[in-house]
Amino acid sequence: MKIEKINNILMYILIAFTIFMSAFNYTNIPSQISYIKDIIIFYFTGILIKNKIEKKQVNKPKDIGKSFYILFIIIILISWLGFIYGNNNSSWAIIVRIFRYLEFFLLFFIFSNLNSICTIEYKKIVQVYITLSIILVFVHLFGYFVPNNIISIYIDNKIGNGFYRNRISLGQPAIAVFPMIISYFYLLIYNKGKKKEIVEIIVLLIGIIISTSTTGILSIICVTMLTIIPVVIKKKNIKNILIVFAIVICLGIIGIILIKNVPQLNSICEKQIELLNIKIKAIFTNRITDLSMEVRKDKSEIAISNMDNFIKRIFGLGMLGYNSGSVNVGSLENMYMAMYACYGVLGIITFILFIGNNIVTSLKKMKNLEGIFLLAIFVVFAMHAYTLEVLYLPTISYTIPMFYCYIKNKESEKENKNENIDN
Repeated sequence: MKIEKINNILMYILIAFTIFMSAFNYTNIPSQISYIKDIIIFYFTGILIKNKIEKKQVNKPKDIGKSFYILFIIIILISWLGFIYGNNNSSWAIIVRIFRYLEFFLLFFIFSNLNSICTIEYKKIVQVYITLSIILVFVHLFGYFVPNNIISIYIDNKIGNGFYRNRISLGQPAIAVFPMIISYFYLLIYNKGKKKEIVEIIVLLIGIIISTSTTGILSIICVTMLTIIPVVIKKKNIKNILIVFAIVICLGIIGIILIKNVPQLNSICEKQIELLNIKIKAIFTNRITDLSMEVRKDKSEIAISNMDNFIKRIFGLGMLGYNSGSVNVGSLENMYMAMYACYGVLGIITFILFIGNNIVTSLKKMKNLEGIFLLAIFVVFAMHAYTLEVLYLPTISYTIPMFYCYIKNKESEKENKNENIDN
């Protein structure tokens, strides 16, 4: 077997891990298997290093901004210094988290040099990603949502994970739906009106909505409103989008009829609507009555209380340093708060600049579909960062470099075509 074929297989395995990582903590699959993806990333990094030594061209990520490199330096330097000098809890978890952050940066370089690593085209990678995202919807539906509710309704309502009961999510909902959201926006922006694409959009949209992930649903609403007009103006074809929303509305009406006439469905939906209302009210009124949001708020307050002097506020407490006090809060579940607690003002500013730079860059390129899609990606990323430590979660942190480099490749192809036409 040629080395190119092996690399192709490894790339597909990496994409599969990206899509299905949310299930690892909520199934009997040994978590150690997830380290395969880390080995693949460092193997691909080794290929780039080898190419560099052999003086072959190694591309840097385009337009990513200086804050990208500054953020990398701050995270790695402060994390390792804290680990070496004992400012953090010395544990395997800290080392793993450092490598998770490192992988986020490495993947930008890996996907920027895709052609020198494997023979798979960028478009094929995206097609595989979307196909697996759609499969994920059905895995959640028939592997968890349906059997869990049958068990809880007809057999024993104490069986199963109570926190995620009645959800279409095998794992933390906001993480699980992230691939669906990115796939949905790709198809919404780039679809050519084919029946297959319209069906895929509807499946993904339904999967996101039924998940009851507050972050996911708000991302869909906000980013769709932000991008729909530029897409219509650019494509000059509103017919396909109207067809999609018309079908979704029809399915919604059918769903409402079923919910009203099937008591079990009615009970499930009432619970989810109540949960969603609680979270939305908490966002706009600051009255927290939801347990998960209250826990996040308490964790943040504990982390900030440990930053009791000027130096700690500027440079932070180091990786997981907020757990060195009397209370171990675990994960902060908020990337902005985690950047501030771990890396201080330096960390939070560079993280915001990194996101801001890409949003501003995409706004400047809104006349192209690539600019619209880049805007959608980083706004969704920024919104998820409010409820998740996004740089630490492979489902999210692997997706961003993958699609970012895909967009940059499409832009380069268009520029080359325009140059050839001019010549």
